[in-house]
Amino acid sequence: LFAFVLTRYSRMRLYIGFCLVIAIVGVLLVWRAPGNTIRAGQFHFDRSIVKVILMSHLQILRFAADWISDLPFIFLSIVVVIRAGTLNTRWIDSIKLWWIGLALYLVMLLCIILPYWFTGVLGQQRTVNMSYYFFLPLIFLILVKISRSRFVFNILSLMSSDRIITAMVVAAIIFMAITKNGYKLGYDIAYGILPKYKAEQIAREELLRNNLHNDSFKLEPVQNRPLSITLYDERNPKFYWAEKCEKEYLLKKEELLKR
Repeated sequence: LFAFVLTRYSRMRLYIGFCLVIAIVGVLLVWRAPGNTIRAGQFHFDRSIVKVILMSHLQILRFAADWISDLPFIFLSIVVVIRAGTLNTRWIDSIKLWWIGLALYLVMLLCIILPYWFTGVLGQQRTVNMSYYFFLPLIFLILVKISRSRFVFNILSLMSSDRIITAMVVAAIIFMAITKNGYKLGYDIAYGILPKYKAEQIAREELLRNNLHNDSFKLEPVQNRPLSITLYDERNPKFYWAEKCEKEYLLKKEELLKR
C-alpha cells in the first residue's frame, strides 16, 4: 500500500515516509522488549511449514467469516453499496479488484502466520485484530467496485431511500453497542465489575509480593471476572505463565530496589 501511494501520489510521500519511520521504530521497540525472552520460553517453535500454512489459512477464514457476519458490518455494507454511485470513484476504478483482494489476503496472512510460526498457538487474537484496520477499508473498497455491477444495483435500488439508509445506519450503531464487545463492556459497567476487578488485582499483586520466595504458593482464581477482559489466571493450568511472568517482574523489581 505504501508503494502504491508513493508511485501514484507524490504529494503524500513525506507523510507516507513519516508513517514508515514510525512503523520501523515500533517494530524495533517490540523486538527488543525485555519481556520477549520470558514469554518465548513458554512456547515451542513450530517448524512444520505445511501445518503453519494450513492453520494460518483456517484462521483467516475464521476471522473473515466472523467479521463479515457481524450485524453492524452487514448494515453498513448495504449502505456502502447503495451509496457507492454517488462517490467520485475514478481513483478506485484505476485499482484492479484482484489487487485489493491480494492486499487484504496478505495483510491477514502476515498478521497470523508469523505469531503462529513462533508460538504454535492460534489464539493470538491481538495480532489478527491488527489486520482489521486494513480489512475494513479494503473490504469496503471491494464492495464499492462490486456495486458497479448492474445485478447488485438492481437488487439494492429498492432500498435506496434516505429513510431506509438512515434506519440502517442507526441500527448498525445500536448493534455495535449491544452485541459482542459492546454488550460485554456494557454489562461490566452496569454491574460495577471493573472497579471490583481492579481492587482484586491490586490485592492479588500484594499477596504475590508477600509470597515471592515461597515456591509452593499459588494464587487463587479471580473471583470478579469481567466479560470484556480476557483473563490469564489460575483457573486454567496452561495460563500459569502469566503468574510466573508477574512473579519474575516483582523479583526483578525487588532486586533493583535493594541496590
